[in-house]
Amino acid sequence: MARIFLAKNKMKSRQLFENRDLYRLAAFRPRVGFPANNDMLRSFWDYESVYYGRLDAQNNVVLPQQSLLAPLPSSGGKTLFTLDFVADAFRDLRKTASERMADGCLPTQNLDGSLEPYIGPFNAKRAYINTARAYDESMKKLQRSFTTVYLGDGGKFEEVMNFDDYVSAFYYFARNYIKGQYPLNLSNFSLSPSCCVLNTGLAIDIAELDAGSDPEKEDDFMNNPRMEFYKNLAQEYGFYIDKNVPWRLVANLQSPLMMPYILKRFAGYTDINSLFEHYFTTTTSQDIDLLKNYMTSFYNRLARQRPVEMPTLTIGSCTKYIPKTRQRMTLDSVKDTYDDSYWIKLYIQLRNIESSLAYDSEAEAKIIKNAQDLAKKVDIAKAIDYTDYKFKGLTNTPVSLAYKDLSTILGDGGDYSAREKEEIIKFAAQSENIIVY
Repeated sequence: MARIFLAKNKMKSRQLFENRDLYRLAAFRPRVGFPANNDMLRSFWDYESVYYGRLDAQNNVVLPQQSLLAPLPSSGGKTLFTLDFVADAFRDLRKTASERMADGCLPTQNLDGSLEPYIGPFNAKRAYINTARAYDESMKKLQRSFTTVYLGDGGKFEEVMNFDDYVSAFYYFARNYIKGQYPLNLSNFSLSPSCCVLNTGLAIDIAELDAGSDPEKEDDFMNNPRMEFYKNLAQEYGFYIDKNVPWRLVANLQSPLMMPYILKRFAGYTDINSLFEHYFTTTTSQDIDLLKNYMTSFYNRLARQRPVEMPTLTIGSCTKYIPKTRQRMTLDSVKDTYDDSYWIKLYIQLRNIESSLAYDSEAEAKIIKNAQDLAKKVDIAKAIDYTDYKFKGLTNTPVSLAYKDLSTILGDGGDYSAREKEEIIKFAAQSENIIVY
């Protein structure tokens, strides 16, 4: 059968755009011999669904609770995890498929005599990806860039001799060198292209294929005679199939067929809000603590690697070396020395660097003061909620997928100046309201 869908990431941009658009419009459409029950298909690359499981019903950025992950039946000697009710549903789906193969209803071989590797065995190949771990790697990479490029190549080591110096220099580096290119906090990292639905604990891959290669999707899944069985089975156990990654099963949190698995593990379920409260935690509640930890760790790393600087003092023809020593800081001493107001200010400044809302200095200062007042008069949690309200949105950070998609759309026609694009994106960020569930 001749291929219809040819897109690969290595194509030139225009060709790639046209072929991706063809896949979006025509993939899984009814064809002779291929009846269409597509109710379980969902495109997790589209704006409405790209943050599925990464945002709760109130559009708060969330991560799955580590304690509620459960192991999957997998292959290859590695243990994979999803949220417990997802693992239960997948285990039953896999059992049913095995029974169908055992009683001969589902052939184990393809027409060429080869064993079917995907639809039938349903071996889990990829599942939960730890966002916090990936974020940690990203921040350490950023720290190395700051130390090597900004401090080292810029000859600024002697200007950064204590913790205050370090934080000030890091903020200057973030504002002037990496603005819009790098997520600075866990919340924005979670919305960046570095993460996907696998980071939610809701998804399972039954193959390790290239999501950028449409021919693989067509050959191994779309044209697979078992595809209709696969779609029906996914629906029977409360799963979506990712239209753009057809080997990926994603728990449908609104499916009545997934509900028994949820209730078995979480008897207190009442609605989607209660599910998120039980199974997920907000990232904003972690952002400031992580900021303290990283600033302390990064500074101490510099103090450990370069405990002494030897700046020179020249008087006439005489040159003297005056050693300066960096003193390490414990996390407890940092917390004792720098209060909530200090960290709230830095957090808001970094959020504003990342945001296309681009509050001017006056507006930024007002947000900082309001948040600091809330921390003093109520608690820091309320201050963080207020801060998140001021910056919340899917289009307002240049590292997010939504921002990149809108920028691409505005850029394709060449009809807008850079300033006009900025204003359109800012308006979109200010007015956006997306419902994921």
